[in-house]
Amino acid sequence: MTDVFDFRSYKTRKEIKQISQRNRIYEIYLTTIEYVHKHRSPDYTPPGDYLSTSADLHAVFNGESCRFARAFSELVEYWNIEINPVEDYPLGSEFEHFPTVGHLCEFIERRLRRS
Repeated sequence: MTDVFDFRSYKTRKEIKQISQRNRIYEIYLTTIEYVHKHRSPDYTPPGDYLSTSADLHAVFNGESCRFARAFSELVEYWNIEINPVEDYPLGSEFEHFPTVGHLCEFIERRLRRS
């Protein structure tokens, strides 16, 4: 006898996996925006009505490393990410390492894939 393969079950599992992956990406974006917005410079006004992934973090934090550090710290804590301070968070060059909100989102996504 041959085994019967249930394609509907396979398709459902695949769709659920895709949806959960999209939701995770969306959650990464939302949390990043939330913490960046929370710690942004009071002088910063987004060019539109919202922050996007292309928002320049140097401008958002007005070049203040301490503001970025607070947002980064809260994101790391929220996602329970282990970081290597030398590689992942180079002091003094935070804005070169993470030039935009999108770069910060990608960093979180890569770290979550590793764990």
